[in-house]
Amino acid sequence: MTSTPNTSLQPTAAANYVVQAARVAAQSRMEGAAQFLKLQVPADGALYKLRLPSVAGQQRWLQFIWPGVLQLVDGQGTVLKETIAGWMERDMPYELSLLRKRKKADAVLLTAVWRRPHRAPFRLTFDASGVLRVCHARTKDCYGYSEPGIPSVLSRNYTGLSFHDLLPRLQ
Repeated sequence: MTSTPNTSLQPTAAANYVVQAARVAAQSRMEGAAQFLKLQVPADGALYKLRLPSVAGQQRWLQFIWPGVLQLVDGQGTVLKETIAGWMERDMPYELSLLRKRKKADAVLLTAVWRRPHRAPFRLTFDASGVLRVCHARTKDCYGYSEPGIPSVLSRNYTGLSFHDLLPRLQ
């Protein structure tokens, strides 16, 4: 008599708990990383400034500021338009195309190494799409990434640990 392997494995309550605990830990890590990286931001908050061609003799600037806001500013510093990074394509498509000519979406605007006592150091990067990534400084493993424009919130698409990671493996 031969036994057939059970291919319809379903997560148990314990497995669901472990996956949820890993997500909570990643969210906590993301909040700490955002607070740390905020301290590295320049005083005016601008991570990137792009001078635009003048219109009717008035100078304009396109700037990407912490925590992931795209702004169109005139020569006096008045904000003409702004939107968060998650809505840039919808709200400011022309300005976004000007920004993308100079900076790709994954271009790093701000980086830092987050060292905590008795823990592994993390490399934090904030890119031109407004996403904060938390990676191990030595191995480069990704430990979380944020929603665009909201660096303290873990992306809903992030799956650091899944049910299949908990299944036993043959060595």
